[in-house]
Amino acid sequence: MSSCIKTFADAAQATEAARRSMALRQQEVMTPRAYANGQTVVFERIAGCSGLPLTQRPIYDWLTSLIPLHTSVLDGLPPFDPMLRISPRLDLLTNPSLRAALYRLAQASPRGGSVIHGDFHLGQVIAGPDSVAWLIDLDDLAIGPVEADLGNLIANLATQDHLPGPFAVRLEHWQQAVQGAWFRLDQAANPTWVEHFAALALIRRHLKLRKQARRDFEADITAWITPVACRTSPSGNAAYPD
Repeated sequence: MSSCIKTFADAAQATEAARRSMALRQQEVMTPRAYANGQTVVFERIAGCSGLPLTQRPIYDWLTSLIPLHTSVLDGLPPFDPMLRISPRLDLLTNPSLRAALYRLAQASPRGGSVIHGDFHLGQVIAGPDSVAWLIDLDDLAIGPVEADLGNLIANLATQDHLPGPFAVRLEHWQQAVQGAWFRLDQAANPTWVEHFAALALIRRHLKLRKQARRDFEADITAWITPVACRTSPSGNAAYPD
């Protein structure tokens, strides 16, 4: 069996990462076998297709990988923090409209009780030759709303210039495609929450791309996110209890 090795900050983190992977496997989550070796974890290498080429396959082929994860039980996970990857890069958030939208969104993020990936996009999925979709990179596992995984996926796909169409067209397409496929898989999701977490994920993507000196979609994201932040995060909305 070929393998890949990932290094963690210390042996305790490596042991915990391996434990989580194996615990999820026992609950029929398709993720590689893993065992800790000091500060490293040795993962079974999965051969297959990953990343944007998966957009050429039926969306069900890779969305189904989330279902057993969301219904699993795993102790020791933190609550989902949508600001986890945003806060360290706030110095790069120079657009006042985006800052205002972020404040409004962060103040009203809904909570959830499912095990979620925390950073779900197509680079975290490997479709094997038998069409089984494997989940990888489970470092951001958390307890939160399933809509956070769907929103992150939509934001990631919308900001991929290798996919056809301008930003607004890609965003609308993937919003409809992801949510439509999710409902056809008989999975529940609150569309308002999906949009809310897509907005937060777009800010996260904007900051990550800016740090990498790549096209960061500032104007496009700002134009879309300002009305969304007002619509999906109103004070006193029953969907966002105080």
